Amino acid sequence: MSINLSLAAFPTLTYVDAMLRAQAGASERLLGNLSLEHTQLCPQNRGVLDDAMAEGLMAAFPATQFRLHANVRVLGTRWVHDLADYGKVPEFWNAMGSISRLVKAPCYTAHAGVRGTTKLQDVFDNARRCADLFGMPVGIEGHYPTTDGKYHIDSWDEYRLLYESGIPYVVDLSHLHILASISGRQDNNLVKAMLSSERCLEVHLSANDGTHDQHRELVEEPWWWSLMDEINPSATIFTEGMQPRQ
Repeated sequence: MSINLSLAAFPTLTYVDAMLRAQAGASERLLGNLSLEHTQLCPQNRGVLDDAMAEGLMAAFPATQFRLHANVRVLGTRWVHDLADYGKVPEFWNAMGSISRLVKAPCYTAHAGVRGTTKLQDVFDNARRCADLFGMPVGIEGHYPTTDGKYHIDSWDEYRLLYESGIPYVVDLSHLHILASISGRQDNNLVKAMLSSERCLEVHLSANDGTHDQHRELVEEPWWWSLMDEINPSATIFTEGMQPRQ
């Protein structure tokens, strides 16, 4: 099973510096050596991912298939928009789609976002519209419970609605660990069904203490470890575990 590296593993580094660090060798104690066959370009990295940067990355790292994730900074102004906000600031979404096509990304994935004035059905509809604009599959990444309950898809019931929606999605197993810890239960049957579906575009891995997202390196096998055998072969697996600074 090939585990690919998300550049979220190198927060604050530029895209080029993060790729050079990864090329020099990236691994995790539980996952082993990490692959650069597929790599996520993430909002945690520094710099503007404009056409010139995207073309430079493709030229410098021709063996890597790049894709954009979440609210990557694609314009001079940083916009923090998720699928709940789709349609706001059209230039942001147009640039995101344009650069995704430029790097020949197989898909684009983004978080469901905050509830605000939107309903969950709005998020589903927005993902469909975004896919039409980008000309590629767009997957929804769910969240986990917070004290103010501000995020869409933060419960097992809403994850089931996502699964039943017919829309592509991301399974972030570290988010599900937080959900399981806070809710006090694991819905292994739902997790298996989501992982095995052809609509599962990506699977994200990292460790946390069960309270919030921390992007830690995986050291010990978590409760969902055996469920990874259910992942459909077409899904791309990324680790977001932070790599050592030196």
